[in-house]
Amino acid sequence: SILDGIVYQVQGAKFGLSATAGYGTKLIIKHEVELGANVPSCTPQKKTIYSLYGHIHEVFVKAGDKVVQGQHVASVGNEGASSGPHLHFEIHHDKVEYGKAEADIIDPIEALGLHSDPGWGKKRSNF
Repeated sequence: SILDGIVYQVQGAKFGLSATAGYGTKLIIKHEVELGANVPSCTPQKKTIYSLYGHIHEVFVKAGDKVVQGQHVASVGNEGASSGPHLHFEIHHDKVEYGKAEADIIDPIEALGLHSDPGWGKKRSNF
């Protein structure tokens, strides 16, 4: 898991639930975070975000489980509409709904404060 959180949903044919958006098996984790804390141009905001992991082969957690940052929650796979093993990763704010506007998706590099360019936060302002 990218951060501490609670497993919100595991979805896919292996779990008796239909796969969505071609992700095959997907895992969604809910996180309570302070967005923008590491981005100079952003005012930090406490928010709920959701990390989505798609095309996964095997899931090691179930809905309701508490997870910690760095925990191995799933294995990379080739499930759904995929041309080879890889991880489809997204971060959404407020809730995850397939087909919602792109504005609901947060840039993971920015949200997690992983960009080394100090001017990065000034180039985008979606916090």
